[in-house]
Amino acid sequence: MTTITTTCAGCGRTLAIPERYLGRDLKCPDCGHPFRVAPPEPQPPEPEPAAPAPVFPEPSAPGPGEPGAPPFEEALATAPSDGAVATGTVYWRVRRVGVLSAAATSAVIHAAFGLLLGVIVAVVSLVLPVAAVPFLRGRVLGVLAVVALPLVYAAVGFVAGALGAAVYNLAARLAGGIKLALE
Repeated sequence: MTTITTTCAGCGRTLAIPERYLGRDLKCPDCGHPFRVAPPEPQPPEPEPAAPAPVFPEPSAPGPGEPGAPPFEEALATAPSDGAVATGTVYWRVRRVGVLSAAATSAVIHAAFGLLLGVIVAVVSLVLPVAAVPFLRGRVLGVLAVVALPLVYAAVGFVAGALGAAVYNLAARLAGGIKLALE
């Protein structure tokens, strides 16, 4: 397998990149600086007769990481298009978490735990008598637990998820976010 040797413009590290990534956008594994894998310098071609007039290409769409580029364009640009499995480590940095999406996901997870706990309470209430609250015996307590606990847990999970995402976004602004290594 042939490799292309290049130097990162961000940190100066020498990188050996498999030739199959030729023409693709990658990131330096140390500093995250984006770069395009360029072919090695070719031998100078033989002089050809001058063309009559230059032809200018159409303006291209914004590249990965540029303003106006579609989301996750970098992931698609670095993925092998020939069906091969990429080797090596790719680093991504989570700089911001959507507060509402984190809150909604947390609410669903907590509601599932609340439902599980509600079912356990319902089964136990049918077997053991509840002496402290006489009107909550048997089926009443079971139905109340199965309905109320998921709702209460979902509300608590929503607030906790929103607060957690907001605090992460503040911390990521200061520290740069979490660096994930993907293979």
